[in-house]
Amino acid sequence: MLTEDPEKQQAAWDYISFVTGPEGQRIIVENTGYAPANAQVLEDRTYLGSYYDKNENARIAHTQVAQYAGPWYSFPGPEGVAVTDMIAAAMVDITEGADPEARVKELAQTLRMQLGME
Repeated sequence: MLTEDPEKQQAAWDYISFVTGPEGQRIIVENTGYAPANAQVLEDRTYLGSYYDKNENARIAHTQVAQYAGPWYSFPGPEGVAVTDMIAAAMVDITEGADPEARVKELAQTLRMQLGME
């Protein structure tokens, strides 16, 4: 998508549209068992009805994921994933006995630097 070449942009858009659409999601679910990212395949039996007839537990799990999953938030910039990992590590530190107030203050300072907020 980020190319300046209009043909490559169109090809990328066609692929993204397909893979996130109901037919692409049907293929992904049937081949991987992953929960679909498009709710239409859960609501319209045309796509995965026979798959879910054979895999009732998958239908239940996928429906629950769709009901309770929210937007996928991430921190901006190239350090977004690292920031998430730092937060997780700090939580482990706290559960293992680190002083919560001191650890959160240290974490906040580190995250501001990582995210370019200072």
